[in-house]
This record gives sequence, structure tokens and C-alpha cells, in this order.
Amino acid sequence: MEIQDLASPHLRSIKVVQDPAEAFKDCDFAIILDDLDEDIDEKNEDEDLEKYKNPYINLAKAIDQNAKQNCKILISPFNSRNETYALVNLVSKYLKRINPKKYLIGNSMCDEMIAKAIVAHRLRINPAYVSNVIVMGQNLSDSFYVDLTYARVTDFDGAVWAKTGTHWLNLISMVADKQWINKDFISLVIDRENSVSEMLRRKSILVFAQSIVKLINLWNLPHEKDTSLYSAIVYAKGNYGIKEDIFLSIPVKFEKESYFCIKNFKMSDQTESVLEEIIADTKTRISKKFIDDYYVKNGHDVKLVTPKVVY
Repeated sequence: MEIQDLASPHLRSIKVVQDPAEAFKDCDFAIILDDLDEDIDEKNEDEDLEKYKNPYINLAKAIDQNAKQNCKILISPFNSRNETYALVNLVSKYLKRINPKKYLIGNSMCDEMIAKAIVAHRLRINPAYVSNVIVMGQNLSDSFYVDLTYARVTDFDGAVWAKTGTHWLNLISMVADKQWINKDFISLVIDRENSVSEMLRRKSILVFAQSIVKLINLWNLPHEKDTSLYSAIVYAKGNYGIKEDIFLSIPVKFEKESYFCIKNFKMSDQTESVLEEIIADTKTRISKKFIDDYYVKNGHDVKLVTPKVVY
């Protein structure tokens, strides 16, 4: 009923099913929105991950077996957003027909949009006029850093004016306060969602919904004139010096209903150092031992790397 209330002219029909095979039959685009409320059984040490009652494994298999071979898969859980990168890495292991390196994406754009809003508030401009703010690594609740190396602004009426959409200025130069960037900015980004939720007395959902709409739009429509970089959790090996077989949030461009990583992406020594920490942390988090020792036994995650901002 909520979907019908949107009164969208693009909505053709709604069908509720319980059989995954029927749900994903010849599917072109699959969106895994929420964490699935099923218990993970306790296991013996000699059992493997596949024997868990993990609903995401079952979903991955159902999509792979029934959807089209070029079906695009977007993973964007709401109540467990901090686990998105781990879920993407998990699902990727159970896709055989569908190529996860090309057709699997996790949503980290929600975190990117929050970071843009913080910067825009500082500069007193519309967040839509902030571009190339990248969340690198995992999610805001875990190991990540915000890369402002290529960040830019337009429609900025400061000492130097940038005409909307045609002229862009370096964001770091316009903020002109490295102490705020290094100290206050990252704290504001991390605390933003909790602050909004406390004011609303409920979880913030609008930025989450908009990030999904934005990703669907970018991934399915031609965007030849869009030169912006965006954050997305995609297959990272072979890009930005990453040699590990993992999915991470990295900068991508969307074009011709597809995405690609940026070639010759220049990184500072600081960026490379932070990225190495995050890669090592990610390998630990998605390992079977980490899942056994922390995720299943304790039911919570732990911080291993301090969030940073680089530029």
C-alpha cells in the first residue's frame, strides 16, 4: 500500500510472493533492502559458513539460479547499514552464473550524501552543489575514510564565484579551515544520523531512500555528461592499488548503464597508508574466524581502525 501511495506513473504492478524462485524469475534488477529477521543457528567448529541459516546466502543462491545472467543486484539494508560491505562480500561468494564483479553493488552513497550535507552546511550552499566527496573503505560505523582529494563545489558565492554547473572550485580551498576538516568534520559526519534520529525520535529514512533512488538512476540511465565521482561498494581488486579479492566502497563513475573505476586515480602517501589499514581490517572482518569469534558469539561488531579524512 505504501508503494501505491506514491502514485508513481512508472509503477506497473505489485506482486507479493513467498517463493524465491518465483520472485526472481527472469529478474533484471534485484534490490535487497532490509536485514532479514532469521536466527543464525549455533554451530559446531567443523561446520562451514554455508550451513548457517543465513538468509542472505539463500537469497544470493535464489537470485543466481533464477534471475537473468545480467541481473543487477543492489544491496542496501536499512537496520544494518554498517554491515553492507560484509553482506556484499558474502553474497558475492554465492553468485556463480551472475558475475558479481560487474553486476553487484552495495550502497555507500547514503554515507556520501551525509558527508556532502555537512560540508554544504559549512559553506552555506545546497548539498546538491557539492561533488566528488568519496567514502572509501567500509561504512561510517566501521573502518573508512572520507576522501576530499577531488571534492569540488559550484554555485558558491564567496571570494571567488562559481557559476552553477559550469564552474567548479576546490572544496578544501573554499572551506579554508584544515583544523575543522581534520577534527570537527569527521565527528559531525559520524554523529549526523544519530543527531537527526534524536530530533525526529525515529530513525532517519529520507537520506537512505534517496541514496537508493540515486543509485538506481545512475546505474540504469545514460549519464554521458555527468563527470562526477560517486561512492559505491564494488569489486575493488586491480583498482587504486588494491590487490585483495574484496568488495570495498571506492570511487566510481556511472556511464552507459554501467559503472567503472577511475584509472590513474592519484593518491597521496597518507591516502595509501589509510587504505592499506582498511584493506587489512576488511580482510579480517569478512574472514570466517572473525564471523565465528565476534559476529555469531557476541552479536556485535568492533572497531579496528580509527576513521579519518584525507585530502
